[in-house]
Amino acid sequence: MLERAMNDTRTPEEGALESSLRKIADWQGLALSYQRINAGFTNFNYLVHVGEHDRTYFAKVVGPNTETFIDRKVAHEAAVLAADCGVAPAVVQYVAEDDFEVYEFLDGFRICTIEDMRDPDVAAKVKAAYARVHRGAPVP
Repeated sequence: MLERAMNDTRTPEEGALESSLRKIADWQGLALSYQRINAGFTNFNYLVHVGEHDRTYFAKVVGPNTETFIDRKVAHEAAVLAADCGVAPAVVQYVAEDDFEVYEFLDGFRICTIEDMRDPDVAAKVKAAYARVHRGAPVP
């Protein structure tokens, strides 16, 4: 279980998270808990634990007014295509009306930093991942 249980919101972002989680039919009535993680620039990011599945997921609550510079429908389609290409985690739940995505959580990994990109091996792997996505189906 993570630090916050459902129905115990402290912030508007937690309220938005809980509202979206309640709309996931597969998770109705399950024990959900969550914890904010400090990552990302345009979203509020959370780990969400589903007790009955003993699984933790990564969830994104979109930031306010980010729709002015991010087409969330296209971003979602790109996330699905990247997962289909094998270079990103799977989107396991999606609430379209909230632009709310839940991804499989890749335990044991970390964010690639600018410093990492100075390593030629890391940069080559990132370039290969981009090439794989660009060889895939186009984003509608």
